[in-house]
Amino acid sequence: MPTHGYLMVQANPAPDHEDEFNAWYDTEHLAERVAVPGFLSGLRFVAAEGHPKYLAFYDMTALSVLDSDEYLAVSGANFSPWTRRVTTRTKVDRSVGHQLWPGDAVLQASPRLRLLRFDMTDPAALIDTVQTIAADPASGVRQAMVLQSDPAGRLYVLMNASFCEPEHIFLPRLGALAAQVVQHNTYTAYRPY
Repeated sequence: MPTHGYLMVQANPAPDHEDEFNAWYDTEHLAERVAVPGFLSGLRFVAAEGHPKYLAFYDMTALSVLDSDEYLAVSGANFSPWTRRVTTRTKVDRSVGHQLWPGDAVLQASPRLRLLRFDMTDPAALIDTVQTIAADPASGVRQAMVLQSDPAGRLYVLMNASFCEPEHIFLPRLGALAAQVVQHNTYTAYRPY
């Protein structure tokens, strides 16, 4: 079954260039990406807890969108001068891959987002656990996704929530999988100023 692709960018701009980083994202970069055919969404978040400070998430109809002529026209060697300047001053962790579960969801805007990365390669137990957490109204989870990066195979979970429980309350919900968490960040929706 085909699943949606994703592009996720975690970024830490240099402190003295953070205003320019946000201006660039707000006025050029995000709009440029979501205008590419096959991009379904583009959302930004800022860390409430954890690092990197910024997260951008894009849903795509398929991972192959990143190989399209339209995407290549605005990426890599075709970056704008502003993009080149900003990205040289920003530490970036870029992840691309597929949405394993539910498979075809589009990340919805929400006041809170929890990002988890796991040091494991078998997604079946993770999907079962995430489904259980998402079904519990007490968790505050409105939407959840399990993602697998290509080619590294890293497993991520995104949980859109009305609130994010503190880590010491949330992690026990994962049971034995809590020991496999290597990144746990909470984000709030980014609002341009």
